[in-house]
Amino acid sequence: MDVYVARQPILNINKETVAYELLFRDGFKNAMSDKINGYDATQSILYNSMVTIGLEKIANRKKVFVNFTGKNIKNGDVLLLPPGMVYIEILENTEPTKSLIDICKHLREKGYKFALDDFVFDPKYQPFIDLADIIKIDFIITI
Repeated sequence: MDVYVARQPILNINKETVAYELLFRDGFKNAMSDKINGYDATQSILYNSMVTIGLEKIANRKKVFVNFTGKNIKNGDVLLLPPGMVYIEILENTEPTKSLIDICKHLREKGYKFALDDFVFDPKYQPFIDLADIIKIDFIITI
């Protein structure tokens, strides 16, 4: 069985790779399949990067960003990853419910860091903004 995980480098100002964003792929085509939802895509990334390939091999001693849906976070999927190595990237369509924010605060206490993915400001996202270490702004939608 073939296994696919896209590893997109995240560069600093000097164009040095400082981290990788791990992205779901189900074949050689470098695109997210419309046949899978965000929850299942994250499940696949976690399985393939942790069990099949090995997170250390993929990360190459760098931090990794992994997209998580609210359901993935609530199910405890984040706990499969070491806190010092991962940024929990909260997807743009995730609703900031009280229960989800409480779980994220608990994960932060355990050492996890957060990034907001494809962020477009809306006041309802203030609880996520307060948690975020990194905010990735979607300038195409924002402008």
